[in-house]
Amino acid sequence: MGVTGGFWLIFATSVGVFVLAAKTHGRQIRLERELHGYMDATFGRENPPFVEALWKRDRIRFWVNVARFSPFFVFGFSVWAANGLRLPGTQGAPGLLDLVAVLLVAVVLWTPIVAFLLNAETSYARFMKGLAEPDPDHAPLRRGDAVRRDRPRWLYEAVRGTWAWGLVAAFGVSAIIGMVAGGL
Repeated sequence: MGVTGGFWLIFATSVGVFVLAAKTHGRQIRLERELHGYMDATFGRENPPFVEALWKRDRIRFWVNVARFSPFFVFGFSVWAANGLRLPGTQGAPGLLDLVAVLLVAVVLWTPIVAFLLNAETSYARFMKGLAEPDPDHAPLRRGDAVRRDRPRWLYEAVRGTWAWGLVAAFGVSAIIGMVAGGL
């Protein structure tokens, strides 16, 4: 059978959305770190305990989400293939290599996309909650009040950018779903 250009379009779009989701997630973690006053951090070097704890919790949550959602992609794909439905971007009956290629795209790209976006959403919720917490350096102000006073542009751009990145990632996910559902 062999995969056609449609499969490669789905694959390329999936890689692009994977990068967008990872970037959205990384940006949100950075904003959460900066909200708490840690403006600089370096991977592979010693960082303040808050930053290390934040990254550790995030890595654990990421891999838990990957483990949680991989079976859904594998099961859904298996049911789809077992029912003889045509694979996206393929012609004729699927061969073993075609099934493996599409399964790998689903597990290696789509599952981490979901995990990255869920982690970004969780980080955003913590970010918003952090704005309402008391600011230890500016009592009796809340952290959000102190940030609005000291860094209003940063806060505006942080919230606006999070929504923009999230919408772009959501559009990318919608494009993949549309291509797959449409049997591209």
